[in-house]
Amino acid sequence: NDLLSKAYEKKLIEDKVLEKIYFERLQSLQTLLKYYTKKYFDDEQVVSDYEYDMLMKELKGIEKEYPELITKDSQTQKVGASIKRF
Repeated sequence: NDLLSKAYEKKLIEDKVLEKIYFERLQSLQTLLKYYTKKYFDDEQVVSDYEYDMLMKELKGIEKEYPELITKDSQTQKVGASIKRF
């Protein structure tokens, strides 16, 4: 039982560490994607559509694995773009 308890505790710690790593990556992806989206709609595209799509795919994968990390301001939760004021 003691060995099983230690293995379970180790697994919990590993899961928490992984979640923290994914959370940090998620925040980084959110920042990048928001920046790239703004630049795109300001007619200053700074990454290719392919690069953007790969980052978005990674973000969706993390959110699928850790749905508790999804925030309402996530790029995956947005539809369309904001209206540009002239």
